Amino acid sequence: AHVRGGVKAYPKLAFALRLAEAWEAGNYRLFLRTMKEAPEPLSPWAFLMRCAMSRAAVEVRLCLLKQMNKSLLKGAKMKLAEVGRLLFCSAEEAEAIAKEVKLPIETDRVVFKSLSIEESELEVKRDDNFVLGEALKDRIVREADEDGVTLFSAEFVKYILMN
Repeated sequence: AHVRGGVKAYPKLAFALRLAEAWEAGNYRLFLRTMKEAPEPLSPWAFLMRCAMSRAAVEVRLCLLKQMNKSLLKGAKMKLAEVGRLLFCSAEEAEAIAKEVKLPIETDRVVFKSLSIEESELEVKRDDNFVLGEALKDRIVREADEDGVTLFSAEFVKYILMN
C-alpha cells in the first residue's frame, strides 16, 4: 500500500518503525536513543508509548550492561556517569542497574568482568523515570504507596486525560 506523503508525513509512524527496526537488529543503543527522541515528548501519546515500552527499555539497558561487561577487559572500571550516558539514564539509575546484576561498585565506578552476568539474573522492573520521560520526570509529584505502586498527583492525571 502507498502512504501519501511517505512515512515522513507521519512522525509517529516513522518513530514506531525506527524503534521496531532497532529492536529487530538488536541495536539497543539506537533503540534507547530513538525512545529519547520521540515526537511530542509532553503529549499523552508519548506518555502512553513510554508506558507500553518501559519493560522493553529496562530489559534493553540490562542487555547493554551485559554487552559492556562481556567486551571490556577484566577489572575495567567506568564512571557511573559514563555508564548512565551509555544506558541513556542517570548515574543513580546506572548504579541501581549494575547492582541488580551484581556488578561491584567502587567509589563512583562500575567494575566490569568481575563476574559473568547470567540471563536468569536479569530481572525486569518498572522504571517510572523512563515512563515520565526527560521532560516530565522532575516536574511530576509522585510517591510510592506501601506496595511500591507509584501514585501520581491529581494534576498530572488530569493533564494526561485532558490533552
